[in-house]
Amino acid sequence: MNNIAIIGAGGFVGRNTTEKIKEHFKFIPYDRKGDNVEFFDFTDKDSWINFMKNEHNIIINLAAYGVVKTQQDLQTMYDVNYFKTVEFYNYLRKNNRPFFWIQIGTAFEYDLSQGEITEKTITQPYTHYGISKLMCSQYLLNSQTDENFLILRPFGMFGKYEDRTKIFPYLISAQKNNKKIELSEGNQRRDYLFVEDFANFIVNLIENHKLTGLPKVINLGNGKLRSLRDMANDIAESIENFNLDLWQWGKLPHRTGESDYFYNVSKIAFELGLETTEHKTAFNKIIDYY
Repeated sequence: MNNIAIIGAGGFVGRNTTEKIKEHFKFIPYDRKGDNVEFFDFTDKDSWINFMKNEHNIIINLAAYGVVKTQQDLQTMYDVNYFKTVEFYNYLRKNNRPFFWIQIGTAFEYDLSQGEITEKTITQPYTHYGISKLMCSQYLLNSQTDENFLILRPFGMFGKYEDRTKIFPYLISAQKNNKKIELSEGNQRRDYLFVEDFANFIVNLIENHKLTGLPKVINLGNGKLRSLRDMANDIAESIENFNLDLWQWGKLPHRTGESDYFYNVSKIAFELGLETTEHKTAFNKIIDYY
């Protein structure tokens, strides 16, 4: 029987994944804060001991620092995303029964200037967040002789519980609060995946596949390029009394060094059962949350 741990269960992706996992498996959610979770902190070794006592055989690591723009402390970023994660992983290997570790990485581990990304694309991140996540991935890939891990690299995700500083909650909140916001042209094209599709894919892997037989790295994206402005139009159609004047496109420059486009062209996740929701349908599901 699967006994699953979700680390980082109080975050955006963690909360969505927890909601899907609980429909299928026995599990315990862990986080540094939040309601209805067991306390766990990579920097608190007492929490490691309590975690180990539960003898989980599948561990999903969704903990991350640096995704939200207010998370800028580099020491914390490298501790959470790499140093303490690896230390905890090795602690479990030495003291626990066998387990399978599902590491949630990021598309920012790649050289996104290449545009069309697969699992074989060179890993050359340009942000501290991407570097710290890649360091953990490389440790697992290069330092382990067993087959007890899998690295999932999602592209952009959106859905309920997302931080309100992120682009889609930001757009929705502006409409609901009747507040003007300044934006870039919005022409940059990206690959966005509905977070519920990500969570369902994890459930599918656990239910229908032998985890040790999977590729060690799997990219997760919608596989379609869309501009931010095009996706914003989907949101507009879902909002009652939409006011175009509140979204002031073209008032801000693009961020320095930002790629014009990047997306996942790998078919591996789809071959393993990834199913994606149309963006317009997804926005209709979450619009009332914000």
